[in-house]
Amino acid sequence: MTAGLLLAFLAYLLLYAGVKGVHPWGPIVESFGGKAPPPPGSKSGTPDRPAKSGEGVGIASEPKGGGGIGSSGLTRNAQAAYDAIRATYPGLLYVGGPNCRRIIPHDHAPTGDEPWSEHAWGNAIDFEGPAALMRKLMVWANLPHIKLRYKINNVIPPGSAVPAVHIDFFPSHTGQTPPCAGGQ
Repeated sequence: MTAGLLLAFLAYLLLYAGVKGVHPWGPIVESFGGKAPPPPGSKSGTPDRPAKSGEGVGIASEPKGGGGIGSSGLTRNAQAAYDAIRATYPGLLYVGGPNCRRIIPHDHAPTGDEPWSEHAWGNAIDFEGPAALMRKLMVWANLPHIKLRYKINNVIPPGSAVPAVHIDFFPSHTGQTPPCAGGQ
């Protein structure tokens, strides 16, 4: 039984390393406060280099600053995930953050009583780009330790309503009216 758990853990580390492009022992070293080694075959010591300003052209404006609501319009969890995604997948385009709107129906025929989108609180982000990168993002965002670290609530793949990967975060605001629409 112990050997099976150890093999499952090692398989998980290898899957994570392949998706994120880091050294397989990187997450363990980082969890103890160390600096992760560079991925195998790389010449750089910075596998998660931050994206430079202006790198990639998104439809939405790029959030500025870090932290919480006010500096970028994103919640703390959304901003942290945004920063990690930009560093890990610089080829993806940021196409949606804070936006006072309701959820877009899949048939694009709004009735006017759709629930509010988490974007109305700055609690959701959208990224689009090559299909392979969007699939990697969806796998990354659904990894258990990533969901816990960034408090990810939902990961919605590109579909008929939006051609992007949608990620929203806890706490969920379901059933509430956002401040931009006169709510608390």
